[in-house]
Amino acid sequence: MLIMFAAEVKRQANAWRRRPMLPKTEPMMDEISNTREPAKPASRFAPLTPETMSDDQRRLAEAISAFSLNGIRGPFNMMLRSPEAAARFQAMGSYLRFHTGLDEHLVELAILVHARVWNDEYEWSLHAPRAAKAGLSPPVIDAIRLGNVPAALAPDEEIVFRYAAELELFRRVDEKTFRSAFDLLGERGVTDFVFMLGQYATISLILAVSGDGLAPNDLPPVDRPFAQYPAPRR
Repeated sequence: MLIMFAAEVKRQANAWRRRPMLPKTEPMMDEISNTREPAKPASRFAPLTPETMSDDQRRLAEAISAFSLNGIRGPFNMMLRSPEAAARFQAMGSYLRFHTGLDEHLVELAILVHARVWNDEYEWSLHAPRAAKAGLSPPVIDAIRLGNVPAALAPDEEIVFRYAAELELFRRVDEKTFRSAFDLLGERGVTDFVFMLGQYATISLILAVSGDGLAPNDLPPVDRPFAQYPAPRR
């Protein structure tokens, strides 16, 4: 299982690197830059090295390093303690990253909504620059960063924002929101978005337990993000 997974991830990572580059967008504002040196909170798990890893851990670490922008730091430090479970988890992540066919800037929009609701500085620091590169506008990114409902969303962005926000905030989705998302994304798309948000919830939980996230900096703590957003009808 681990050997097959490692080979598949390396293949997909190489394909990802060869993809056509997106056109450049205007630079991100400094406060949501990913160029700063990450803070280093105390981890509950000692860092693993090749010398201290089991064979399964080493194979998984090599597979993760083929695509991860942050090496085996962050959530991977804890995930490597259960390599069989982590390999299966990453297999789903590989599908969600490479094979859904969903528009990249809409995917990044949903991830930013998740990071804001969970106060997840680690995922925010990785995905805010990706969202900007994929074409999400700086005012939209900054509104989400501050926990506000963005005022200038394109029609497809508004649909995905509502779908993600209702799932994250209320654990349910209004019928109108669902129908709009279904019309935009199709039955596979609305399903894949749920899988994706569920996977990022797992990552946030891992970071909360492991202590391997980042101290708040780019992402100021917000007790009630998107507080003005109305709860969907049951």
